[in-house]
Amino acid sequence: MSIRSIAGRIGMDYDSVIEDYCGDVPSLAATLREFSSGTAVEEMRKCIGEENWDGAKKAAHALRKRAEKVGLKKLAEKTALIEEVSSEKMPHDFLQLEALYREICGIITEERL
Repeated sequence: MSIRSIAGRIGMDYDSVIEDYCGDVPSLAATLREFSSGTAVEEMRKCIGEENWDGAKKAAHALRKRAEKVGLKKLAEKTALIEEVSSEKMPHDFLQLEALYREICGIITEERL
């Protein structure tokens, strides 16, 4: 299946992103596969577990930038909230973010981009 066909399912603005990638679909596919590696989400989970709020916010910032790069607007917006939220609210907001992230990664993996 093509990236265009799953773009709506993963919340991607395909036309804008493919323009940023100068039409290089294989490069975009590689970036999406790399994106789904989960390192920033795992780092956030670890930091939240350790109550390292600054570390969690830094990991959220890294994830937001990566999400923006591949046009995942909804994920980028949810991640931006983590960067701004209080420490009391962060674990709850993180669970919502993680669920969305896992859903997106599941689609990317399922489609074998």
